[in-house]
Amino acid sequence: MPVEEKDLKTRVSEAWTAVKQIFKPAEPKQELDQPTLEKELEEFVKINGYDAEDPNFNIEDFQNKFIQYLKDKNYSFQGVAASLADAGFPNVEGGGKLPRNIRKISEKYNDYTSELSVFVDTTKMMPGLVCYTIKKVEPTKKKPWVTYKPTPRIITQIHDSGVNGGTIFFTYNHRFIESPLNGFRSVVSEDEVIYSPLTKEHAEYICTLLNAQSRILYREKMKQLADAVKQKTLGNVQQQVIQNQK
Repeated sequence: MPVEEKDLKTRVSEAWTAVKQIFKPAEPKQELDQPTLEKELEEFVKINGYDAEDPNFNIEDFQNKFIQYLKDKNYSFQGVAASLADAGFPNVEGGGKLPRNIRKISEKYNDYTSELSVFVDTTKMMPGLVCYTIKKVEPTKKKPWVTYKPTPRIITQIHDSGVNGGTIFFTYNHRFIESPLNGFRSVVSEDEVIYSPLTKEHAEYICTLLNAQSRILYREKMKQLADAVKQKTLGNVQQQVIQNQK
């Protein structure tokens, strides 16, 4: 066989091998189930040293990197992604931010949610996703009305129960404690069930309105008490004047 023919066959063979590599069928993706997700989440948090209670904890960065981590391991995301959609309210003139000082709650504030993203199908959320809930903060001397703030939660389990479209979500709630006996300090956790996972901006919107409602009620009631004291004082003075005139 001529040398040139051998070289030609070799080149054709090599080219064919290269083409087969390019069009090689992808390896079948691994299906995600809850035990696998929980295991991968635990491993991911351990590898990266994440701490949800860290004030510098970046929620979006955590979620994006965890999803990429799962993709790199060739997991299938079919049917488990969380659906997002705009709230669908009409645009409002002047932008989509609520005014700082809300004096009265009314339906007009619905217009400010034109750019708001919300979860529209929470039944498809998966463990490892970060969502937000509303945390209630008890009154203080500085703010003697209850306040609310968005709080990130990492979903760890999902169960069907007939609540919220058939799905409830389990997270962990961390608390810092100190033993009064030996001063031992630690962080403990307990399961927490959430029924309405929110996006960050959705939670911030709700908290803004709830904080305004709480503040407004406190000021209204304090004004009523002040007016009542004023009327009572005025009545006492008038009665005293009458007594002195007798």
